[in-house]
Amino acid sequence: MTMHFTAPGHRHVYNPIIPYEGTIYGRLRKGMSLYFQGTIPQDIKRFHINLEGGGDVVFHFNPRFSQEMIVFNTNQNGWQTEEKVHETPFHKGKSFQLVFIVTSEGYKVNVNGSQVYTYKHRVPLEKVSILRIVGDVMMETVSIIGGVQGGIQAYPGQGEMVMVVFNTFKNGQFEEPEKVQEMPFTTGERFELVFIISSEGYQVNVNAREFYMFKHRIPVEQVMALAVCGDVLIESIIISGGSTDGEKGGGTGYNEGILPSIPYSSMIPGGMTEKKTFFIRGKVPPDARRFKINFMVSSSGDIAFHFNPRMYDGSVVRNSCLGGTWGGEERDVDFNPFQEGQYFEIMICCGKQKFEVFVNGKHMCDYVHRLKPFTLIDKLEISEDVQLFYVIF
Repeated sequence: MTMHFTAPGHRHVYNPIIPYEGTIYGRLRKGMSLYFQGTIPQDIKRFHINLEGGGDVVFHFNPRFSQEMIVFNTNQNGWQTEEKVHETPFHKGKSFQLVFIVTSEGYKVNVNGSQVYTYKHRVPLEKVSILRIVGDVMMETVSIIGGVQGGIQAYPGQGEMVMVVFNTFKNGQFEEPEKVQEMPFTTGERFELVFIISSEGYQVNVNAREFYMFKHRIPVEQVMALAVCGDVLIESIIISGGSTDGEKGGGTGYNEGILPSIPYSSMIPGGMTEKKTFFIRGKVPPDARRFKINFMVSSSGDIAFHFNPRMYDGSVVRNSCLGGTWGGEERDVDFNPFQEGQYFEIMICCGKQKFEVFVNGKHMCDYVHRLKPFTLIDKLEISEDVQLFYVIF
């Protein structure tokens, strides 16, 4: 079993041993997704996936092949009433893609790109801290997307649970929290929140009043992402000062798309930087001829890195189009996994001298930067014959 961390809150486990138990760091929250890729054995009877916390089974997902149904339930002080779907999208001997999308309503269950069911919350989702997989199933990938968050968290709870928590997430775990036992935010009221970054730390002001100073634990120069999560309505975000002209809108420093449509296009918040990594999970449809992934400069239309699997001739072409002119193609690869009907995960890592491309956990090729400086890259596009399950960076 292998595991790695990507953007904050993104955790990937490859080839987990079943039964599997994993921690959901920071607990479950609205907007998160859990992604599974696996295969159904020929002799399967059933398997189940549980989201658990505090000794309760908050969400029980249980395909039963002998009865050709999927059972959903919750176990809190005993099993509750079952909810059933009397058909199964899982087939013996076949691979599958399963996604749980966490919403304010419940858990949206999607199998192989189609919505199957929404299981409404019976227990607060914030209670979930454990993912468990049991039974006759082979899992190749388990991904928890949009998880842990550091920074500032407001808890407008009941009784004494009224506070603002400040923290840092580093080396896979939270550090010691700093707490202010005061709530400057009021339900139903607008607010203005300002972070002033100094050599000492982050001065937090709420509604024009100094609220707290959170001292640096990580060099501020390493910060390249802004993420806002939870139950809040944001009207505007302004980043001003420093070496940039600022940014308005709700953009985050990393991007995640679950079941994105084709063609896919997204700006890269903060632009391309050394060590930035892109994860693209998808499937090559039947009768697919080709698809392409382009890393671009939005202002000029230059394609800095063109990654182009061509199923019709079995090649994977890499190239650049600078100033309207295509360069020389590169075609040598260590292996080529792109075949009709096959699932894949592409990991593209940007280094100082080159892009490194890994597919399904194996090195495929490198591509030396032709655009100088590569930091001009600020856009990602994916198009043509491909089905996407998620894009993360």
